[in-house]
Amino acid sequence: MKDSLASRLRNRPLFVWLGVGGVLALALVYPARSGIVYVIPPEALTPALALLPYALASLVLMNINSVLTASLVGLHRTDQKSVIVIFGVGVQLLGILAFVRSHGLVGLAWAQIAQYAFTIVAAWLVLQRNLTRGSPLKLAVHWK
Repeated sequence: MKDSLASRLRNRPLFVWLGVGGVLALALVYPARSGIVYVIPPEALTPALALLPYALASLVLMNINSVLTASLVGLHRTDQKSVIVIFGVGVQLLGILAFVRSHGLVGLAWAQIAQYAFTIVAAWLVLQRNLTRGSPLKLAVHWK
């Protein structure tokens, strides 16, 4: 299994999405800052601009998270994806309890970023294990 194409390419989607997402987020900073004044009332503009970097970071992490969890679905390991997502929600809940009271919406953004960071790391580790050891799941249907 170590010599398979999937095994050799397994890290590339993560690094590609980190690069593409990072460049995309940086490219969106100026248009988002310029356009936000047209959709947000003036009295809410300052907090909205303060949340903008967190929203862009969350967008990038959400996309990376989607790629990695979809990889688990592609390996027919939706069970593992579900467990990771459930624990990720737990991380977000703990972050909300820890940060929202003292930091408000910024604390909520931190909790969401922590959730995505946890699910990215967990999905990547599980995906690595599945690709190197093979999946113990046996399908009832065998393709010829």
